[in-house]
Amino acid sequence: MGSEVDCSGSSRAVWLVKVPKYLSNIWMENTDASGIVGSLQITNNPQRNEVAFNLSDELANKEDKDSIKIPRGYKMVLSKVEQSMGVFSERPAASVDDDEEKASKSRVTIEGVVVQKADCRPVQPTADYLKLKKRIIVNTSKSGRQAKMVDRVIKYRPVSDHKMNAYLKGILKEIGYYNTKNPHKNMWELKPEYRHYSSKNSGEEGNEGTSS
Repeated sequence: MGSEVDCSGSSRAVWLVKVPKYLSNIWMENTDASGIVGSLQITNNPQRNEVAFNLSDELANKEDKDSIKIPRGYKMVLSKVEQSMGVFSERPAASVDDDEEKASKSRVTIEGVVVQKADCRPVQPTADYLKLKKRIIVNTSKSGRQAKMVDRVIKYRPVSDHKMNAYLKGILKEIGYYNTKNPHKNMWELKPEYRHYSSKNSGEEGNEGTSS
């Protein structure tokens, strides 16, 4: 990440809106270059503002992978912002070819400061909406690992038990000692002939199984 941050948008007020997963998928998969996904209708109320969102005609006619139509009308349930939050974006340098150099020269921009939180919910839950919610609940309840019956022999590597390799342990014994006492208990220490530093105690030789 580059050291410079573009703060030109630090005075811009933005809303943080939580939308259903199926709605965000429709937006990501079908939105054109204009980025228009619908329209907002804000009604000024002395007690509380009412905000409604209507999906665009093009996206409202879309169906998900199970041919279920998504709701068109939504209401915004507003809530207060109780902590300081901002929206940041990161854009890589276009003129840099090397990935590492591009990452180090990427530009970070403050897009705005969150002044309002909202939860986007369907105005009138339909039968299709209930089907969507049911499918989401079923998918989340499925276990990530499932048992499967196979009818052929499969070769696989044994699961590692995280024990030290015998060959590596032999090398460590040749060049170091294993401490069993504090202050460096359960840690390896180089033998005097392999050290590039001097011991605090000149008479300390260090024996295997003791702290040095």
